[in-house]
Amino acid sequence: MSRVPNRVYPNGDTADNIRYFVQYGVLAPSTHNTQPWRFEVDNNVLRITPDHARSLPQADPTTRNLFVSIGACIENIIVAAQAYGYEVTLTDDV
Repeated sequence: MSRVPNRVYPNGDTADNIRYFVQYGVLAPSTHNTQPWRFEVDNNVLRITPDHARSLPQADPTTRNLFVSIGACIENIIVAAQAYGYEVTLTDDV
């Protein structure tokens, strides 16, 4: 089992804390452990986008499982952030 060290900085940089929460996201299950996501941190915003280079066109031709995997990743990040007292707002902005 993977264990993520406690490194949240209560008075630190929000972007650093977001990067810390991303470590919980990558622990999420994904189709054949492909981890089909990309992360971009910009100040207090985390953007998660699909990484189609990691998709499995033969096993997942509709990319349904790719997006289910991303959803699991997002949920892990939200739960971790909220556990540390962060308020999370989820949007579908591109």
